[in-house]
Amino acid sequence: KVAGLFAKGIGIEKDAENAQYWLDKAEFTQTLKLAETGNIEATDKLIGLYQTGKGVNKSEASVKKWQRTKTETIQKQKEDEAAIVLKKAESGNIDAMRVTAQRYSYGIGFSKNSKIADEWRKKADMAEQHQAEIAKKSERRQAIEVQLAQQDGMANFNGLMKTMQNRPDIGILRSVSVSLLPIMSTLDLIASPTRRAKVNELKRELESLAATWETPNSMVAKAYHDTSR
Repeated sequence: KVAGLFAKGIGIEKDAENAQYWLDKAEFTQTLKLAETGNIEATDKLIGLYQTGKGVNKSEASVKKWQRTKTETIQKQKEDEAAIVLKKAESGNIDAMRVTAQRYSYGIGFSKNSKIADEWRKKADMAEQHQAEIAKKSERRQAIEVQLAQQDGMANFNGLMKTMQNRPDIGILRSVSVSLLPIMSTLDLIASPTRRAKVNELKRELESLAATWETPNSMVAKAYHDTSR
């Protein structure tokens, strides 16, 4: 505001130099406040102001101070990000496991450690393997459910044929069912033991799959915990 007064000569003698001085002072003060909050862009700008003496006296000591502050702030941000990713990795997130491995490899947010990086890669590989097995088991469950539905459909069809035979009100359909029933009944008698055995076998397999793979997320997490022991 003072810069504006000098620029326009309001209540004071018009003075472009003083106007620029106060504009530079305002810019420096605003930049300093932002830099003190940890804003990296503002810190870079502040370093430049101390180097050029714009809005503040030149100061090599202040330049070095804020360069150190910038380095420390960036490192702190990396450590905070690494801690968040690590927490996700520990919960079983495969992408986070791989990012954690990379961070340990290059020392981003963690002290560089190739051994720990390799451990996280192995955990991610194992978790991916478990996830693939989960998908495979899930597909098998769906296939079994389809087969069981088909078996139920065959039994329901035979029952429908017998019902139609006892329905004099449905005309030609009854005639067809009467003619087909002996054939269907014979086929049903032949197939029933085999079908029942197959159904029981499928049900046992389905129960086994449900008991082992009902909660896939826990299995992915288990992959991590197994390699942590």
